[in-house]
Amino acid sequence: MKHLLLLVLVFSTNLIIAQSTIKIQGKNCPMEGDAQMEDEIKQNPFKNRYTFPKKSDVDETIDINYLLKAKGSDAKLSQDMAVKITGYVRLVKAGSKETCNCHASKVAFQDTHIEITPTKKSKGIKNILIIEVTPRIRKLLLEDGEDWSTSELKDNIEGKMITFTGWLFYDGSHEDEAYANDTKNKIGKKNWRGTCWEVHPVTAIEIIN
Repeated sequence: MKHLLLLVLVFSTNLIIAQSTIKIQGKNCPMEGDAQMEDEIKQNPFKNRYTFPKKSDVDETIDINYLLKAKGSDAKLSQDMAVKITGYVRLVKAGSKETCNCHASKVAFQDTHIEITPTKKSKGIKNILIIEVTPRIRKLLLEDGEDWSTSELKDNIEGKMITFTGWLFYDGSHEDEAYANDTKNKIGKKNWRGTCWEVHPVTAIEIIN
């Protein structure tokens, strides 16, 4: 049986607010953040999306097992689509200082980094999918009465089966750290994730009982 932990109402008046630039630790932070490198200037607006996907945006045929094997060239996947993915939450933690959040040092202004696997028993790097909650989405939901702080999420979803809805994002900065691209772990840095595809940002969370 399922029950909702957090319900996102796409057409709530509180959620229809311009978030193209937000205040982060007293400074204006645009969609590009404070990126200087061309690749980050291009990818940060995808990370910082603050619109909630419509039903027609969500491809529910894509599951966690498909994403874990997917490369950046996968014809079925696009950063313009959203997905609804169910997995076991093995870790919830604060992110780090990133250009997308203008190098914020406070946890409240950093992404929440979530690692999920297909099941509780799934082991190994190849089974880790990265999910991210962002400050812009967190701010909108807080204004609508929902607390998506890192500590709150850790208390409520870590160690549980969860369904996440959100936009697809391909984090090309980890090309040489993902099992899907390097099954023998011999290219570049040591693998620590299954794929470069992420659900980022997350826009809805549902606990599965």
